[in-house]
Amino acid sequence: MNMMFELREYNVTPKIEERNEINIALTGDGIRYNNQIISDENKIKSIVSLLENYKDDILSLNQDRLNNYKGGRQMLLRIKFEDNNVLCLIGNTPSSEMANLYSKIRNEIVEIIEQ
Repeated sequence: MNMMFELREYNVTPKIEERNEINIALTGDGIRYNNQIISDENKIKSIVSLLENYKDDILSLNQDRLNNYKGGRQMLLRIKFEDNNVLCLIGNTPSSEMANLYSKIRNEIVEIIEQ
């Protein structure tokens, strides 16, 4: 499996304790969810499958150059599929289509992890 992904969210604030960070990434050890490593193969396969299922939608949304809002809650999902192209979904963007897909994927990933 050559897929990699990282989902990162945080509030833009100078006070670190108010950032309310979420960090989920596929690593060599499994899935890093904030400060814990999840090595459950079924969860890993479910998340990889989930991202593969949305690949065409993600590719389509990456055709246009989109920007995120500055300030507020920063929300970004980077995915590197086996073809080595890095694609991004931005959750805090003026594009409601991209923001909605980001939220849907993020919620499904968290649901899989927390099962």
